[in-house]
Amino acid sequence: MRGKRRVIRQSAAARFLHWTHTISCLLLFYTGLALYLPRLNGLAAVFGGLDGSRFAHRVCGVFFIGIPILMIIFNWRGFVNFLKDIFTWEENDTTWLLRFPIYLFRAKTKMPPQGRLKSGQKFADWFIIGSSILLILTGIAMAFPANFPKGLVQWCFPLHELGMIILGVFLLGHIYLGLGIFQPYRGAWRYMFGDGTVSEEEAKYHWTRWYEEVKGKEST
Repeated sequence: MRGKRRVIRQSAAARFLHWTHTISCLLLFYTGLALYLPRLNGLAAVFGGLDGSRFAHRVCGVFFIGIPILMIIFNWRGFVNFLKDIFTWEENDTTWLLRFPIYLFRAKTKMPPQGRLKSGQKFADWFIIGSSILLILTGIAMAFPANFPKGLVQWCFPLHELGMIILGVFLLGHIYLGLGIFQPYRGAWRYMFGDGTVSEEEAKYHWTRWYEEVKGKEST
């Protein structure tokens, strides 16, 4: 990539949110498995036992909830634009999503040009955000059961597990693509865990419409 022009894909603030959320999410999964699956209680030894894991789980939950709230407060416009992006769905998006299973096995499959967020990312974000909200709401009720009806708290346990499963499935797919295990996404980790940039070739290939908008703004 040396000598080739790069395009800023993610801001420092977005990368910070991604780093902190990734760490807190992984720790939540780890401590959650240690707490709720008896066969995996041994994992709690890292935190000094079940009580330590329960405490770590709640602390990570505070970060999982608090950091996005702070980012929304300090970058409200960016948050609104993000919502517009993920909830804007066109025929182009449907075509992309229908072709994606073929694309996974045949990377040369011609895909419709994409904007700032790919159709698959929009689709995944619906489930990631939805399951995260479910985990947060049920987690709060489970952490403070005395403040909620007993019947509601009992329902929160299976719903919390359901949210964990949904989030886990989509995060595994996100990790698979983000780490570049799938050849067309080689180097994709860099724009979230590196300097936030992608090469012009990558920008043209993955986000054609977005890249054209960026170039258009630069030329005006």
